[in-house]
Amino acid sequence: ASDASRLTLEQALAENENSTDDFFVANFLQGELTGDAEGGGHIAPIAAYDSEKKRALIFDPDREWYEPYWVSTAALAKAMATPDNLSKKNRGFIWIKLRAATKP
Repeated sequence: ASDASRLTLEQALAENENSTDDFFVANFLQGELTGDAEGGGHIAPIAAYDSEKKRALIFDPDREWYEPYWVSTAALAKAMATPDNLSKKNRGFIWIKLRAATKP
């Protein structure tokens, strides 16, 4: 992953960490983070971001094998900068932000 990609990720995570109206989901190559040789494409929510240590807490839904774990933003950006086998496009993240309700 490029430095620009890592920086974009860190800025988004920092903004997300300061808000209660949004959440973050990462799509990444699991084996890049866990060392699992069979760890293919994986989707997991990011539960927290430590801007001082530049790391993210992944709430892995594969609870049979993994507890939540911290990874560096450099490692996460690298795991996201891998091509999906089906689409051949790089993985990434989804950042869902709630909008303020509008009055009728």
